[in-house]
Amino acid sequence: MRVPTPTMDLHYMREAVDRSATIQRALGRLDRAVTSAQVARALVEAGVSSADASSGALVLLTDDRRELRIVYAAGEAAESGDAERRLPLTANVPLAEVVRSRRELWLSHPEQLVGRFPGAEPLADAGSWAVLPLLIDNVMLGAVGWSFRRRGFTSDQRACLQALGQAGGAALYRAGLFDAERRSRMQAELARYEVLRRDRLLAEVSATLDATADVAKTGAPLARIARLAIRILGEWCAIDVLDERGRVHCVAAAHVDAAKGQILRDAEQRSPDTGRKLPHGLSQGKPVVITALDEASTRQAGLGVRQARLLRQVGLRRVMVMPLRIHGHTLGTLSVASEDASRTYSSTDLMLAKRVARRCAASLEYSRLHQTAERANQAREDFVAATSHELRTPLSHIKGFVSTLRTTDTVWDAETRGDFLAEIEQEADRLARLVETLLDLSRIDSGGLDPTARAAMAPAALVEAGVDRVRLSLGDHPLEIEVADDLPQVWVDASQIERVLANLLDNAAKYSPPTEPIGVIGRLAGDAVVVRIEDRGLGIPAEHVERVFDPFFREPSGGYSAKPGTGLGLAICRSIIRSQGGRIWAEQRQGGGAAFVFTLPLEVRPTSRSSAQVAVGRTSRKPTFRPRS
Repeated sequence: MRVPTPTMDLHYMREAVDRSATIQRALGRLDRAVTSAQVARALVEAGVSSADASSGALVLLTDDRRELRIVYAAGEAAESGDAERRLPLTANVPLAEVVRSRRELWLSHPEQLVGRFPGAEPLADAGSWAVLPLLIDNVMLGAVGWSFRRRGFTSDQRACLQALGQAGGAALYRAGLFDAERRSRMQAELARYEVLRRDRLLAEVSATLDATADVAKTGAPLARIARLAIRILGEWCAIDVLDERGRVHCVAAAHVDAAKGQILRDAEQRSPDTGRKLPHGLSQGKPVVITALDEASTRQAGLGVRQARLLRQVGLRRVMVMPLRIHGHTLGTLSVASEDASRTYSSTDLMLAKRVARRCAASLEYSRLHQTAERANQAREDFVAATSHELRTPLSHIKGFVSTLRTTDTVWDAETRGDFLAEIEQEADRLARLVETLLDLSRIDSGGLDPTARAAMAPAALVEAGVDRVRLSLGDHPLEIEVADDLPQVWVDASQIERVLANLLDNAAKYSPPTEPIGVIGRLAGDAVVVRIEDRGLGIPAEHVERVFDPFFREPSGGYSAKPGTGLGLAICRSIIRSQGGRIWAEQRQGGGAAFVFTLPLEVRPTSRSSAQVAVGRTSRKPTFRPRS
C-alpha cells in the first residue's frame, strides 16, 4: 500500500523561522541593554519590529508607587506628546489599568477602547491595542503597550508580545539594580565633591585671614571671604559687625551678579543702615533661616526693612544668618541669601556657615584684642606722662615755698610765713586729692568695688541723690529733670552712681554759659534704663568725643569761667559705669551743646522686702520736674 507523502507549506515555515529570528534578535537587544531607559527603548522597538506594531510606550511605577512615569514612547505615541509625562496610577487609561489589575489587556478594535475607557482618543490609523504588565517574581514594575493598524491579533503576535513582556520584566529588574548602583555611586561622588569644595573653602578662608598683615584692617579679608562664601552658600553674602554700642555696621558684601552687587552697594552708601541692633536670638548665638523676606522674618534675621526690600528687588528669596560668635560673645553676623525659592539650607550648609563665621569671629576678636593692647599701651604711656605732670606741679610749688622759707639771708614776718604755709598746705591737699582719685580709679578698674553694695534702686531716687551732691556748685544753672517715678528699678551700687551723676552735672556746669539749664532725662530702653545729662554749651568737637573719657584730658572751657579739676572725673565715670554692667558715651546734643549718656542694667535678681525698702528709703525726696524748653 502506498503511503501519501504530506505536503509542507514552505512559505509558512520560512515566515516562522524569520519571526523566530526576529524575536531572538529583539531578546538579544534586551540582554545587551544596561539601563532602564535602554531596556524600555529595546522592548518597545522589539514589539514594533517583531509584531508589526505601529507605535508603543512603556511606563514604570515611581518610587512612591502613586504615579506612572513614561520612560519611552515610539511612533505615533511619541508624536502625541505623551513622552516624558507622568500619569496618576488612578488614571482611566489602558496602561494604568493594566498596572492596577496586573492582567493583560487586548483590545481588538476602537469600539472596545472607547467603550472601556470613555474619553480615550484613539491614535490615527490605530485598529487594535495590546498592553502587558511587566512583572518579576510577582512584583509589579510597570507596563508596556503597543498599537496596531490592523484589527485583531494573530496567535503568533500574541505569543511574540507575551514573550517580550516576560523578558522585559526580567531585563527591567536587572536594569533597576544597575541604575540604583549607579545612582549610589553618583551620589557618593557628589558627596565627596561637596566635601572637597567645602574643605577648600574653609582652607581659603583660613589662608585669607592668616595672610592679613595688618590686623587692624579686617575689611579687605572679610570682603574676600564674602566672595568665597557665595561659591557654595548662595548668590549674596554680607558680613556685619557690632560697634561698642551694639549697633550693626556692614563691613563686607558680595553678589555673584556684579550689576546687582553695585545696586546694593550704592543703596548702602546713600543711606547706611547702622542704627539697628541684633535681635535677641542672634545675639545669643542662634542662627536664623527664613524662607520669605516679610516683615516678621526681617526682624527675626536682624535685617533692616530697607535692606530686606532691596534684597527682594534684586531677586533674593532664601536667607540664612549666622552669628559671628566666640568666647560666648556675638561680634556680628554672616548673612547669605539665594535666589532659588526652592532651596533649603541643610544642616551641612549651617555647619559650613558656622565654621566660616567662627573663623571670621576669631579674626575680629584678634584684631580687637590687638587694637585694645595698642590703646592700652598708648594709654599707659599717656597716663604716666600726665600723672607725672599733674604730680610735679603741686610738688614743685611745695618745694619752692619750703626752699624759700629755709633761706637764711631773708627774715620773713609772721604774716608772710603764714601765707607761705597756707600755700604749702593747699598744694599738699591738692596732691592728696589727686593721689586719692588715682587710687579710686585704679581700684574701680581692677574690680575693687564691693559687689554686695549693689541693690535695687529707683532711677528717680538716684538722680535726686546725685543732684543733692552738687546742688550748691551748680550756681545759676536751672535743672530740667525728666525721670519718671515708675521707671523699673536698676541693680547698682547707689553711692557710685550718685558719684557719676554728680561728676556729670558738675562737668555740664563747667562747660555751659551761666544761667543756661542742664537737662537730666531718664528713659527705659530694652533691658536697661538710659540716663542723659545735657548742657547748652559749645558741644564737643568730633575729634574729642572719644578722648573726653581719657584720664587728664580736659576740653577747653570755650571762654566760660572754668572750675579747677584734675581731669579724672569722666574717666572715673566710665570706670564706674562699666563696673556696674552699663555703657557710657558722649554725643552732640540736638540744638547745640553736649550730652553724656549712660545705661544702668535693670534689676535681675530678687531682693528681700526689707533691703529694698532700705535702699529706696535712702533718698525719700522726689525730684522736681520742670518742662524742657
